[in-house]
Amino acid sequence: MKLIKELPYSLFHSWRLKQRPLEELLDPSKPVVPFVISLASIEPRLGSLHLVIRSLLDQSCRPKKILIWLNVALKSKVPPAVHALCSDQVELHFTPLNSPHKKLVGTLELYPDEVVLTCDDDMMYHREWLSLFWKEHQKRPTDILAVRTVYLRYDQDQQPLPSAAWRKPAEGEVNPRAFLPIGQWGTLYPPKSLSPLYKEEELFMRLCPQADDLWFKTMALLQGTHSLPTDQKPAEPIPILGTQKVALKKTNVKQGGNTRQWRALSAHFDLPSLLFLPQD
Repeated sequence: MKLIKELPYSLFHSWRLKQRPLEELLDPSKPVVPFVISLASIEPRLGSLHLVIRSLLDQSCRPKKILIWLNVALKSKVPPAVHALCSDQVELHFTPLNSPHKKLVGTLELYPDEVVLTCDDDMMYHREWLSLFWKEHQKRPTDILAVRTVYLRYDQDQQPLPSAAWRKPAEGEVNPRAFLPIGQWGTLYPPKSLSPLYKEEELFMRLCPQADDLWFKTMALLQGTHSLPTDQKPAEPIPILGTQKVALKKTNVKQGGNTRQWRALSAHFDLPSLLFLPQD
């Protein structure tokens, strides 16, 4: 039912973005927000990737850079509609990584001193999305910020509960270390907010090969960085038709992948000792 309701909205915004002249999207008079936007894509979504990029260029303000990460095997498969959007501001990068972690790992290596804002490759983002993150970052410049979060839960023996139990905190139950950013609506990472271990491919491919959100949350805990929900919420991003046929959500959420991978991370890094400090 939700898909039926989204259909005309998605079609309209896809059409609207396609009609926007490139010179308007790249308008140099728009104010610049000092963020690097980073995203990754996969082969089944290359055909609609230009819509995501156009929505990022159609913001009310401009980022410093937009970096798109693709596996090296896709170098010859990038559509002309994507190449046409590349410029000094929009860059394609290729990596041997073939996991979702590539959306952030390479960008942090290239721009370790920049604020990095990640997004997904199956959504069109509303015009004030970037502006909202800028306002939120100014209020809390050292925190990782996300529009959508869930709340990590453990049992009385400090064993992780299944991901189905990760909901909003109960009233009066707010541990700032327990919020887990969900990347779909956007997650902002200040400089040096993650442990230097973030790029250890052997570790993340062994412990959480399909769950980049869980890996980066773990790296934030190791670094002592809080991950918090934004106070304000932008308009909901618009799904691009046909992009959900291949989605990690089916494995990570519906098949218990998040639970398994978080338990592996929790055991390896003794995360309860970081989540539940003695003063709590």
